[in-house]
Amino acid sequence: MLPEKFRLKIGQSNYRNWVGKKEVYTPLFKLIYRKKVSRSDTKIGFVVTGKIGKATKRNKIRRWLSEVVKDSIERFPKGTEAVFIVSIPKEEITYEKIVDWVDKILPRIY
Repeated sequence: MLPEKFRLKIGQSNYRNWVGKKEVYTPLFKLIYRKKVSRSDTKIGFVVTGKIGKATKRNKIRRWLSEVVKDSIERFPKGTEAVFIVSIPKEEITYEKIVDWVDKILPRIY
């Protein structure tokens, strides 16, 4: 699980209305992020839509994402706020595919 100091509170973040946000699309998820100058720490949030299976499957995907991000949190730029949004994927979601896609998109952030 991602340590609490790195968690973005989705309900309070209002990520849909962020000014200066950028988006990266992959076959598995969408990443919305922004650089917040007033913040020195990285905050990451996860959203898995209800269109994906039952709650156990959604929670498993959320745990996988959290684990991958926890292992690579130091690669995110300081002051970044990001939200991973998983909607209906174009292919089956596995842990290995999540690791691959996170590794591919991290260099594209700032």
